[in-house]
Amino acid sequence: MIVSTLLLMFISIDILASDRDTTSNKIIHMTGIDLKPGYVFPSHEFFKGENNAQRKINSTLTGHLKYGFKFAPDSYFGSVYPYAIQGIGIGYNTFFNSSE
Repeated sequence: MIVSTLLLMFISIDILASDRDTTSNKIIHMTGIDLKPGYVFPSHEFFKGENNAQRKINSTLTGHLKYGFKFAPDSYFGSVYPYAIQGIGIGYNTFFNSSE
């Protein structure tokens, strides 16, 4: 009885060990820079010129610096979530009105 229990335990450990993934699970790194100009609709008096500079605000510029990574397509998470990208970034937005 003890021998058969030990034998069954070794067989189950061997089965668990043989199911391990032996492929390379490299992480794919990505960086990016975005610069986006934009138009500001004059929907409020502030944008129409009632501000400290007494100028209309009708344009904006946004910049982003981004870093991200995703899992390789041959990994478990890469096959389950093929389009998911995780990351961090920093952004800056200006209305070209430094007096506000």
